[in-house]
Amino acid sequence: MALVLREQFVIGSEFEVVHIPTGAVFQGDLTDVLQSVKVNWGQAGSPPGDYAERIWRMGSQLLLVLAHQVARGDKVKERPMPLV
Repeated sequence: MALVLREQFVIGSEFEVVHIPTGAVFQGDLTDVLQSVKVNWGQAGSPPGDYAERIWRMGSQLLLVLAHQVARGDKVKERPMPLV
C-alpha cells in the first residue's frame, strides 16, 4: 500500500496544490475552500481505491493550509509544502 506524504505535494499557485507522483492538481478558491475543492487527476485518471482517497484527504487538507496562509497575507510561490 503506497503512502501519501506531505512532502509529495508542491504549491502550484495561491489556490493550487499538486501531488507530484500522480500529477493530481487540487484547486479551490479562498471564499470557500472546503466547498470549492476540485481535483484534476490528469490523463492517468484517478488511482485505484484507497490510495485515491488518501491523496484526496491530504491534498484537500494542504489546500486548506495554503488558503489560510494566503488569507494571512503570506506570499506563496511554487515550492514544496511547508511543514507547518
